[in-house]
Amino acid sequence: MLKRLSALLSIFFLFATAFAEKFHIQSDKLNAEKDKVVYVGHVVVTTETGKRLKCDKLVVFLDKNGKVEKIMAVGHVLYTDKRLKAMGNIALYYPKTKVIVLEGNAMIVSNRGVIKGERIVYNLQTGAVDVKSHRRVQSVIDIDRPSNGK
Repeated sequence: MLKRLSALLSIFFLFATAFAEKFHIQSDKLNAEKDKVVYVGHVVVTTETGKRLKCDKLVVFLDKNGKVEKIMAVGHVLYTDKRLKAMGNIALYYPKTKVIVLEGNAMIVSNRGVIKGERIVYNLQTGAVDVKSHRRVQSVIDIDRPSNGK
């Protein structure tokens, strides 16, 4: 039980440092194990500044020390904030490298345009984006609009 509580606290610490704000997780079920914590059913993660993640299932993978190794959102993944909307079948977040991977019908929509592909890899530290697709990668970009939306 203590390890499960530690795992839950690790998740809360991760979200608190990633978002630097309070957050709230809702789901139909929660299952905490030694190496993962699983939220299932209508999962919604929200922050006090309006960031929101919705998915069918959220799995937080822990290393042997109980620290967050990877977070996986599965099924109807939708992330929104004031700047953008991102969606896909699966989203993976690697906190150590600050990399987010969207897979399966991946799309990012911002005030500057749209990017679509089968797999979008976004590095939060460098801002680098890598898009791959079985078909052609699609982008729609508005070059006249400033990036801050004004």
